[in-house]
Amino acid sequence: MIEHGGPVVGAGGAGGVEGEGGHEAHGIPLAGQAEHLDKDVLWRFMTGGLSAAEMRHVFAHLLRGCPSCQQQARDVWNITAPAPAPPAAAAIRRAAASARAVPSPPPPPPPATRDGALCAAPSSEAATRSEPAPAAGRGPAGPHETAYDTVLDRVFSRIALEESGIEASRRRADELFEELMQHPPAHQQLLAQNSTRFRDRMLCERLLAASHDEGFREPARSEQLARIAVTVVERVADSLRETALEVASPARSEALAGLRARAWAQVGNARRILSDLEGAADAFRSAEALLAANPRVGLLDKARVFDLKASLCRDLRHFAEGARLLDRVITFYQRLGQSNLMGRALTQKAALLLCAGDREGCMVLLRRALELIDPREDPRCYLTARHNLISALVDDGKPREAFALLFHTRPLYLKMGDRMTLLRLRWLEGQVAQGLHRLDQAEAAFREVRDAFVELGIEYDVALVSLELATVYAAQGRTTEMRRLAEETLVFFEAHQILPEAMAAFLVFCNAARMEQAGLALVQEVAAFLKQARYKPDLRFVPPHP
Repeated sequence: MIEHGGPVVGAGGAGGVEGEGGHEAHGIPLAGQAEHLDKDVLWRFMTGGLSAAEMRHVFAHLLRGCPSCQQQARDVWNITAPAPAPPAAAAIRRAAASARAVPSPPPPPPPATRDGALCAAPSSEAATRSEPAPAAGRGPAGPHETAYDTVLDRVFSRIALEESGIEASRRRADELFEELMQHPPAHQQLLAQNSTRFRDRMLCERLLAASHDEGFREPARSEQLARIAVTVVERVADSLRETALEVASPARSEALAGLRARAWAQVGNARRILSDLEGAADAFRSAEALLAANPRVGLLDKARVFDLKASLCRDLRHFAEGARLLDRVITFYQRLGQSNLMGRALTQKAALLLCAGDREGCMVLLRRALELIDPREDPRCYLTARHNLISALVDDGKPREAFALLFHTRPLYLKMGDRMTLLRLRWLEGQVAQGLHRLDQAEAAFREVRDAFVELGIEYDVALVSLELATVYAAQGRTTEMRRLAEETLVFFEAHQILPEAMAAFLVFCNAARMEQAGLALVQEVAAFLKQARYKPDLRFVPPHP
């Protein structure tokens, strides 16, 4: 399988997500309530950080004329006088005016309470008495419509300024990244630790993106970049505390905590790819401690951490915990309307089902995922789902169907072009060729993949592909080649770490190969055990009777 990220069980999750990310968590008034909007909500509203439903709630609340919230908005958005609307705002305002032409007007502003502070929702009787809004072009706009336009103008003007600043920050981060990459890796870590020049939040984002990409090419480099990202964001957090901005700007502090958690999660994921499961678990403990200490971290940050940890749970064979995490991830993405990310989570959940032996359930989820993922927007996620579906078809004894799907998917692998993706393609080609009894083609593919995994030091995959190569030799009665393969692989394992139960099974194969008694049935049995032992706890290999 291709799976360096974290990907659903059924939509809706297992009993919700403990109130995280709902209206209460953001301070957004629910229907029928009369609460103020806090500064964090108004900031998220301005920068697009709320869900569609939450955006509507905030808009409706502001347009009802609450003086306190309007003043709060002016302070947060730094509005002193109406600014010229940018083209995007003008276009949206015209569309909004057209929408207001239908006979479903917004309710008039409610009367203020005695202290003029709280906003009450209009009663149904008051709504019935309200007059229809004038259609576009039928006369001057009323006070409610003018307020609506003014809010749009101010918000979009502020957003335009924010986007301009964000784009400038990204350009600076790209420059800092390129400058940092000019130095040797050890020097990069020192610069991130000691130079104030590299204390830049956007640089951390750039490093995390690079680390994710390197996970498909050079996993060791992926971990290096993730650790540098952790150093950068921790130094940014230190600066925030030193300048007392952490107390003055809780929203900024929460956003930074989310970034810190994602950086540690990326370290954990890189270590997982390198088969350092204990080191990965340590990194994820750091990420989860940050989330626990900052419960209002954004849903996307939480989802990314849980998504990646679910992959570790699969490799640790903690399937129940992985499923629980993915349930929460799915719920987050549903709230945010992120269909692509839901497709990714479905792909991850399908991998869990496959490890648990539910091949049919796995294929059902993968086909659902492919309906959600947009291949133009997220080509790697789309390729991952198709790759895992092809692999499941091979395991299900359907090599011809797998070959047909692989034929149409091959251009996507080549378009990605990174080393790990091409290795997974070559491995899959070998498996399909073996299923079609094209043993020469299978042998060539397995040899190439094994040599590459030995070079990368990914020991468990070395074991798996070595045994698949051994099945080709066993089917052809090539005992000498099988003995040499067993001895070479055993030397490699002695210099690395591999699960004890997997090592025990491999030793049975090695002893049989030395005596030239490793038949096809034994090799297939050991290979099948290694695939299961990677994910099933307490599984022990029982040698077959001679």
